Parts: sequence; structure tokens; C-alpha cells
Amino acid sequence: MLKSVFTLIVFFLTSACDGNLVEVELAGRAEMRKKAELTEKDFILQSEALKKAIVKTPYSALIKVTSVDIFDMPDSDKSDDYAEQKLTYHAKVIESYRGKADRNITYVMYIEKGEDVGHPKEAFIITLCQSRNGLFWPGVGASFSSDYRLRELARKHSKQFSNQQSSFEDCE
Repeated sequence: MLKSVFTLIVFFLTSACDGNLVEVELAGRAEMRKKAELTEKDFILQSEALKKAIVKTPYSALIKVTSVDIFDMPDSDKSDDYAEQKLTYHAKVIESYRGKADRNITYVMYIEKGEDVGHPKEAFIITLCQSRNGLFWPGVGASFSSDYRLRELARKHSKQFSNQQSSFEDCE
């Protein structure tokens, strides 16, 4: 009898914990949706840019950056004040839209030393290029809000393109 009562208590506690996890996950999704919602005007602007970016790049996904490594690049011309840095982003993939569906990705971005690009704390949609060295950021117009309407657009729009596509305008 004591064993049955203990089993019921453990089952109840486990169920209660699982329920709390579901509530926390749902609350997190609602919070992400609330933070990411765009005005109608911004949604229209970003949706047009997102559709073009998906066509012009081989990879797109909803990601959350987990860390960034910053490296100073060698400066071949010491006579000027221009120098570059390489940023290596590590991110968790929440949803893949186009390209290889990995759980985590790494991509690089090159910037002018001292340029503030900010490190996104929230999830966002990104489109990336592929080289033999890995994924890289193609430039301005490759990052988008995680607004639920843009996520749905990315899902639908990316299905229209073949994995056999080999020329990507933003990556050349």
C-alpha cells in the first residue's frame, strides 16, 4: 500500500512538473510572439525583403545566437586607421526553412573594427550564404524579425525553390 501511495505521489509530482514545463514553454512562445510582432508597415517591408533574400541565398532559418567569438584580422596597411574583425556566431536553430536542417549552426561576419553590430538576444530569421569554409552573412538585408507572420511566410516561400539551385545572387 505504501509503495502504491509513493508511486501515485511521484506520478502526480512528475505530471505537475511536466504541466509547468508546458506552461513555461507556452508562456515563452507567447512572449516571443509579443516581442516580435511588427507593425503592418514594417511587416510588409520585411516580408518583401525576406522573399527576395530566400531566393538569393541557400540557407534560411529561425535562430537564436548563443555566443559570438571576435577575432582581429591582420592589417595589411598600417598607414590607415581601417582594420577588420571577424565575428563567428554560434546559434541554436529553432526552425530551418532552406538548406541543411542542423540543430546548431556557426556563421561568420566581417566588420570594420570598432563597428557596433550588436549581438541579438532574441530569436530572428536569417538568410546566409555557403562557401567551402562554411556559412557566412551576405550583408545588410539578411536578418529579419521573428514575427509569426514572417515565420509562416518563410515556411511557405522556401518550399517553392529547388535544392538543386546553384547560383545565389547575394552570395556572389
